[in-house]
Amino acid sequence: MLNSFSKLESSKVYKSWKKKNKDSFLCSCFFTDDENNWQFDFYLPKKDMIKTFVVEDLNIKELADSRIFRNDKSNMKVLNLDDVKIDFDEALKIMDNIKNQKYKSENVLRKIVVLQYIKRQLWNMTFLMSSLNLLNVRIDSESGKVLSENVENIMKFKAS
Repeated sequence: MLNSFSKLESSKVYKSWKKKNKDSFLCSCFFTDDENNWQFDFYLPKKDMIKTFVVEDLNIKELADSRIFRNDKSNMKVLNLDDVKIDFDEALKIMDNIKNQKYKSENVLRKIVVLQYIKRQLWNMTFLMSSLNLLNVRIDSESGKVLSENVENIMKFKAS
């Protein structure tokens, strides 16, 4: 993740955008194993919107500004990568251990990982499993403590 973020920060497209958006700040980092690219989201306070950059192997995509999906209007928090002591690989190991201990018979179809601030800075990790269960685990990005663990069947979210 840090390599991808460094690549983003050194890119012309990001530097040019950042000059025009000095008040923006990093608010989340997103990864899915099907895309295998990191996505970095920046909050734009004046617009109350999100700017997304996707770091691919050979290039950087700047996506259009988008609305924020949140239940409350609380202030967005700065995501500080210097405070991340449990890196992506370590957090994934914690998640894999939980899956292997409690859900051995399940195969993982998709991994979705978000580094974000929800009351504290954390890894919000979701595995979509072959039974169509979603295993969601939140891990403190500073201490590695498992903050929550939840399993729900995806069919629960089916529109009625």
